[in-house]
Amino acid sequence: MRMLAFLLAWLALAPPVGAEETEAPLKQTRFLGGQFLIAGPGMRDPRFRETVIYMVSHDRQGALGLVVNQVLGKGPLKDLLADAGIAAPEDMEGEIDLHIGGPVETRRVFILHKGDWRGPATESLAGGMSMTTTPDILEALAKREGPKEFVVIAGYSGWGPGQLEKEMARGDWITAPSDIGLVFDRDQAGKWQRASKRGGLAL
Repeated sequence: MRMLAFLLAWLALAPPVGAEETEAPLKQTRFLGGQFLIAGPGMRDPRFRETVIYMVSHDRQGALGLVVNQVLGKGPLKDLLADAGIAAPEDMEGEIDLHIGGPVETRRVFILHKGDWRGPATESLAGGMSMTTTPDILEALAKREGPKEFVVIAGYSGWGPGQLEKEMARGDWITAPSDIGLVFDRDQAGKWQRASKRGGLAL
């Protein structure tokens, strides 16, 4: 199944970071930006149960994060590039996981990656991460010039002003310093437990 075919919509329709369509701020900010937001054991929303979220931004206007431990499907990197209309070398190998980053704008794609590659629209985030939301990163991958490690994420998790703070006050979430190795680890089993221990939760 070519589960990555829907990414074509991203190429044609998705705005660059910071466009008016975005419902939450994407610029690096203070508060929880660059940290993990981890669902507590008492999380009541089934969409976020045992999730680990890398916080892209958080300020007085709201927050935006990307779930990094919920995989929607898997597929060869070569197929991802082909679905995007990008020619890949015949001998290109590698498989990617397509993550679901949250319930907001699920046809919008974010790619978290290390800072070993940077495009014109790449955002440098707190915690040593970078994020690209434009197709030039796929072209770089086809040329074997892209980032060595990356995560493809569809959709995001967003909160309005004060909303996340209220959820944290009632115990829905705990926080922890982010761990780049955990973000890029393709072994999803145990990610929540590992992140929770970083946040001081005794399991």
